[in-house]
Amino acid sequence: MISQRRALLLGALALIQGCATQSEMQAAAPAPSEGKLLAIRVEPCTDRTGTKSRDLAAEATRLIVERLQKNPKFEVRDDAAVTLNCEVTHYVEGSAIKRWLMPGWGSTVGQISVMVSSAKDHSVIAIIQGNVTVSAGGLYTIGAENYILGSAADDVVSKLSVWAANPAPAEKQ
Repeated sequence: MISQRRALLLGALALIQGCATQSEMQAAAPAPSEGKLLAIRVEPCTDRTGTKSRDLAAEATRLIVERLQKNPKFEVRDDAAVTLNCEVTHYVEGSAIKRWLMPGWGSTVGQISVMVSSAKDHSVIAIIQGNVTVSAGGLYTIGAENYILGSAADDVVSKLSVWAANPAPAEKQ
């Protein structure tokens, strides 16, 4: 009976484990206050991973733009005073079977880094890194390679939202 309870507990813990997020944000300045929404111009992302099987740069760009457009704090515009440059800095497809056999083996990893800068003088305002890892789990983590960049984009936009919530005071005219 006790061994069955332990097995159930271990099974439940294995199911609970899934995506682990480790993000970082460094803000050199508060968000510019432009009113209700923070307008951001999104430059096409760059893929630094060397992945040949997918266009990670285009995927990351699309994901970041989609997440920003869904967030009520942001407006994506080409004439914005703030520019966002992004890079896919780490991507590992991983394997659900390997994760099931031994947690940590076969991890799926997605990492997107963004730099927010002033369009006027190109000074860096903030740097944010979204890093998501699926390192444990089995069958329910199949396909993690398909959603890992979306999770990293969610993480980045979440941190951007925190940053945008603390705007700089408006300049006196």
